Amino acid sequence: MSSIVGSTANPNPAYYFGNYKLLPLSNFDKILSYFNANRNQFIETVDFEHLISDSTITAPGTRRAGYVQNTITIGHFKVLGGLRIEGTQASFLGTIATFSKTVRDPITGDFKFVSDSPAPGEQTYTNFLPSVQVQYNINGSTNIRALTDVALRVLNFSDLPPFQLVEQGRNR
Repeated sequence: MSSIVGSTANPNPAYYFGNYKLLPLSNFDKILSYFNANRNQFIETVDFEHLISDSTITAPGTRRAGYVQNTITIGHFKVLGGLRIEGTQASFLGTIATFSKTVRDPITGDFKFVSDSPAPGEQTYTNFLPSVQVQYNINGSTNIRALTDVALRVLNFSDLPPFQLVEQGRNR
């Protein structure tokens, strides 16, 4: 560890009024030098990289929405109600990464990668998003207003494709 430790001097001694002792920080240049001098101690295992989904969207998704509203005024009160109806449809191609149930990587102990296979699918949903606004007119130039609504964070199409990790003999 001492070969990668940087300066132990506190660059900001007034940090939290000097009540916290700064521990030694690592020095990236020393870490890089150590890595370059001892590359044989570092072994890359490429099976790990298959844990990352290669999901892609194969067709553009569609989003359709409509909105209806109505306003009712009774004396000093005005009530505005609305309903947004939103529908989304997308098709995509996900990935199933399959790993061996018997052969393990000698370095990491993880099961060895066997294959990737496509996992097509589609996602369709419809949401009803109501809103109501009540307004009270106090004197013709001053209003008090209250509003409640239901909102939805619209997903990016790239968030929709699933991925599945299969390790034979394990329930995941």
